[in-house]
Amino acid sequence: TVLMAQVEGKKPDLDKASLVYKLLRSKMTRGASPNRSTYTILVRAFAAHLRPNDAEVFLTHMRADGFVPDVDLYTATVTSYEKTKQPMKALRLMEAMRADGYDFYEIKVLDKALKEAIKLVNVVGQGLSSGSREDWEEDGDNNEGDFDVDMLSGGKI
Repeated sequence: TVLMAQVEGKKPDLDKASLVYKLLRSKMTRGASPNRSTYTILVRAFAAHLRPNDAEVFLTHMRADGFVPDVDLYTATVTSYEKTKQPMKALRLMEAMRADGYDFYEIKVLDKALKEAIKLVNVVGQGLSSGSREDWEEDGDNNEGDFDVDMLSGGKI
């Protein structure tokens, strides 16, 4: 399909994929509208190309159009947020999953991400409240202030 052609290959054009979506939503295309496959393709593509905000927008549109996103679409988007070092947005999205009947505590990869996000918030909070570098460094290692918050890959904060 036209949409698949935009998101696959060596040089995917996600902006053109968005235009295809807008065209499907427009009044110009009678009888054609986004379906479950449309949203699945878009969410996976944007999440895979580290554009989790856009992926989440399509998750929202998907739900608004009456389609319940599969847990793998949420997982892909949460993973993308983690890879782009946005743990609070990942946490917010995991909480939003409950509206679709998913309990992220039962999904191991999301449960781990939640625990790591909470750990990061605690570390940052301690650093802000104490002002002492030793308080926010885990293990007392000198990490030059760099955090690895790629939570889903098993990284260490």
